[in-house]
Amino acid sequence: MSKCFFNGCDSEASDGWRCYFHRGRGRCLVDSCHNQAYARQLCARHGGKRQCRFAGCAFRSRTGAYCTKHGSTRIVSTCSRDDCSNSAQLRGLCVKHGGGRYCKMDGCRTFARTGGYCARHTRILREIVPKEATDIDLNYVHAFNHDNFSSSFVQCHSIDNDGVDVEILDIILNM
Repeated sequence: MSKCFFNGCDSEASDGWRCYFHRGRGRCLVDSCHNQAYARQLCARHGGKRQCRFAGCAFRSRTGAYCTKHGSTRIVSTCSRDDCSNSAQLRGLCVKHGGGRYCKMDGCRTFARTGGYCARHTRILREIVPKEATDIDLNYVHAFNHDNFSSSFVQCHSIDNDGVDVEILDIILNM
């Protein structure tokens, strides 16, 4: 069998000219160029990627119009309290001084980490919601009143819940 067409790839070609890894990638239109095409069927060297707009820079742009060297950097503000050098999260304050958001789960006083929930409730929710569910399906939880948990769960969750025991879920969420 022949070797993959692309530069630096020593894998065997599976479809005549490229390996399994490169199967969905096109090649540069420029003759004798063995690079992968990005845009307009050209590789980065031949114009498939935009060049940095900074005067005299030959690097390719990464985010927006500039390369990583000349692109804007995110300005991290510090906590507005005196003698605190922690980064500000919300309202100019760090988490220690009240700048964090609390978990959306009723009664939880832990700071939110992912999707508005603390690490513990994020983990529990991911275990509860079936794999086929989308991120939108997680949003039903913050509206729950634990007294009507089972009826709200059935009304808000649109996929088949035959394998889910609502009583167990109620116990887990009230831990």
